[in-house]
Amino acid sequence: EGTFKSYMKLNTSAGEVDLYKKLYSSDSCASGKVVSLRCIDCGLSTRSVNIMNRIVGGSGAVLGQWPWQVSLHVHGTHVCGGSIITRQWIVTAAHCVEGRFSDPYSWRAYAGILNQDEMLLRNGYRVQQIISHPDYDTDSKDNDIALMKLETPLTFSDTVRPVCLPNPGMMFQPNQQCWISGWGAEYQGGKTSNNLNYVMVPLIEQSRCNSIYIYNGMILPTMICAGHLEGGIDSCQGDSGGPLVTNKNSVWWLVGDTSWGTGCASPNRPGVYGNMTVFTDWIYKNMQVKY
Repeated sequence: EGTFKSYMKLNTSAGEVDLYKKLYSSDSCASGKVVSLRCIDCGLSTRSVNIMNRIVGGSGAVLGQWPWQVSLHVHGTHVCGGSIITRQWIVTAAHCVEGRFSDPYSWRAYAGILNQDEMLLRNGYRVQQIISHPDYDTDSKDNDIALMKLETPLTFSDTVRPVCLPNPGMMFQPNQQCWISGWGAEYQGGKTSNNLNYVMVPLIEQSRCNSIYIYNGMILPTMICAGHLEGGIDSCQGDSGGPLVTNKNSVWWLVGDTSWGTGCASPNRPGVYGNMTVFTDWIYKNMQVKY
């Protein structure tokens, strides 16, 4: 026998909740019985987001605004972003950790810091293990998700907190406002930004994103599109693996991880992200092994 640990965000002000109706079956637990429940605070930000001032071009973040955002370094250089989901686990993109970047001991994770120069003065958190999705496809970027397990747990604070993973079956609507953040280039071919930036991007319906004028059938069920079709706002090189989040009922949810796109902020070429609702079960199963 074994225990299966899963996580669900509940609104404590909702009163009595019928948990049974919210649970979903998994082949990890043949009996289907619930073993235990564990509480974890997630999706909390100490800073508000000024929507009206943050739409055009992206703006600099303030400490505590995106407390789940991490900078992932290889040999002292920022390579990708990631999202804190527990004290020891980070979600990033599989394409960040393929090939020569697959060695966990070459990585360091930095949390609760806005400025890349400041990170050079810190040791960061060593990575103990990398788990890349077994069905990740390098060419199509299908299943572009990976997990990093840190050697030592993070200490949570106002500036270091986990984001909430979406509950099974959670729906996100087209045009729903989401936010991306990262240290990526501020224009196509540019250098990594020294400061953490963020911007609002609306979700785009998959059928529209798959139209002949946009990505022409390249968007798979494991992907989700977000951005402004007129261009000018987007994620870019160096943002890969970082969070696409939305706010529902004052809680921040991880909608996706930054995956790919054609150019940066080009018209009719929005950003493409890993669809987190597809990956939650895979994440839980892999965390339970050594959580």
